[in-house]
Amino acid sequence: MSVGSGTELRVIHDPQQIVVFLGPSLPADAARRLLDADFRPPAAQGDVYRAALGGAAVIVLIDGRFGSVPAVWHKEVLAALAQGVHVLGAASMGALRAAELADFGMEGHGVIFGRYHRGELTADDAVAVAHAGPESGHRRLSEALVDIQATLDAAHAAGIVDVETAAALAATAERLHYPRRTWGELLEQCPQTALADWLPTGRVEQKRRDAEEVLRTVADRLVAGIAPRPVDLAVEDSQVWARARTAAADTTSSDHSDVPFELIADELRLTPGRPAASRYAAAYREALLRHALLELAGALQLGRPDLTAKTAEERAEAEQEVLRRVEAQVYDGVLARLPGVLAAADDLTPAVRCARRIRDVLAELGGVVPRATEIGTSDEALLAAHAGIASDGNHRRRSARAAGFASEDDLRRALVLRHLAGLKPENAS
Repeated sequence: MSVGSGTELRVIHDPQQIVVFLGPSLPADAARRLLDADFRPPAAQGDVYRAALGGAAVIVLIDGRFGSVPAVWHKEVLAALAQGVHVLGAASMGALRAAELADFGMEGHGVIFGRYHRGELTADDAVAVAHAGPESGHRRLSEALVDIQATLDAAHAAGIVDVETAAALAATAERLHYPRRTWGELLEQCPQTALADWLPTGRVEQKRRDAEEVLRTVADRLVAGIAPRPVDLAVEDSQVWARARTAAADTTSSDHSDVPFELIADELRLTPGRPAASRYAAAYREALLRHALLELAGALQLGRPDLTAKTAEERAEAEQEVLRRVEAQVYDGVLARLPGVLAAADDLTPAVRCARRIRDVLAELGGVVPRATEIGTSDEALLAAHAGIASDGNHRRRSARAAGFASEDDLRRALVLRHLAGLKPENAS
């Protein structure tokens, strides 16, 4: 089965035939200044196949998703190549896949691709970063190891650090789990005043540079017209590949890789529990979980709470501080399990349907969520429409955290998006 009806042998001039999967490696507005194209969020499994199915003639893979959803499959890239689609990769997931599939025709660009292709770089997590969701433009929350390494090389060349210090800092960064790879964390573990002073002007963002390079390359080719890629590859069919194609093509199925999981999670956070658990059962599960996590904190040498605090509130806060450290360590593993746990516990179809509507609203807004007052309502009115979420400050903060939102602002954004998507509260008639 082919990806599409077959690539026509004509030169490509239409920017909308170019699909770019982009997230934290380069801000979207900066990318659009370099190339006129169909920009999409970081790719998950099936997204490259769907892009080819939709008529893309050029696919640029920069950022990709992993952990909470399956990553881009090698075979979907091969299937696109077999249909005459140009597939280029750089900077992040794109550099990884391009290095792995260069012999089959995927085109790699940039320094990071070169390091993977030559075998100088082997760890997948060297390009991984923690980042915010689409409503925040996939803002980067940690530093990629490749960027830290490039910055340390530049610092050494500038005489800021000696070779031994640079090597020690790089080794420390490599040992950190990728969400914790920040300059603040690194310099706290290995204080370097001269480096800290130099960083604001000296930092090297290699992922950004490589992303810019591949976009400039495509833009230059587009001016002259991009000839279809010669087809010199055949993809063997199999039952597994047939099922994967069917799942990727059916966006109405239970597959939800086309929707950021965080939007689905927000829907579930705003949905009353079914069935409602007793307060005792809920408290028992919470106590059991806290005990297990605190024991894990001890095993991971993340510290133990100070239980000599005078009040119950102070003791709880001491526990919470240790629990936050544990969460930072296991966050990706929890996210990887979460979709399966939720799917087993409940039918996700209604939440996925709502999340798709919210995703489309976000796209229309350009990823910027307005305040409630800017759309003719108020935070209090939106909160009042959802049972169980208090409208006064202290209770609202507790309710937001209890529902699973990281902050009160995240709750407000979710409610505004729901309102703009025309979705009624779960408890509304």
